[in-house]
Amino acid sequence: MQNLDIKKIYEWPLGMRALVYGLIFVFVFYLGYQLDISPYQLQIKNSVLQEDDLKRQLQLMHENQRKVTRDVEQLPKAKALLSEWQKNIITKNELPDLLDDILKAGTASQLKITTFDPAAEIKDGIYYKTPVSINLSGTYDQIATFISQLANMPKMVNIDAFILNNDAQNDPAASVDSRPLNSNDILSAVLDIDIYRK
Repeated sequence: MQNLDIKKIYEWPLGMRALVYGLIFVFVFYLGYQLDISPYQLQIKNSVLQEDDLKRQLQLMHENQRKVTRDVEQLPKAKALLSEWQKNIITKNELPDLLDDILKAGTASQLKITTFDPAAEIKDGIYYKTPVSINLSGTYDQIATFISQLANMPKMVNIDAFILNNDAQNDPAASVDSRPLNSNDILSAVLDIDIYRK
């Protein structure tokens, strides 16, 4: 093997020549592959990524189209609901009557209303709202009936917040844990409502 001269490769045994020619062929083939075919593989990889991206975009567009179609189908219902809702919005002239109706509902529920304080109206989008703070006292059932009447009023009255307190707990002679709350206990409540108008 040491006597083999690359310049006299034609004198080498056939197996050795075949091995050297094979290695040269593989090297030239690999070099040609790298120079000629490898850039196409990068293009193919980029094309596959672009195809996946286009498929995702097409799927999103299809989902958006279905959503828009559903929304368009529901548009008449939404218009009817908006029209019905706008009927529940009072005008400025109807505000005193509605405030009076709220006071009457409290009286009808046998509540003692200690404070009924409508604040200055506030612009809220395209509507105006009048916040009203009400302090009242009565039994749990009476307060619940009044709140239910407010929530079911035909006009737009939004119950913003309310706090319910047990007056017996404020009595120093009564312990907080001394007795459970029953339906005849007098409770005090602070109720904040918003009345919307056009």
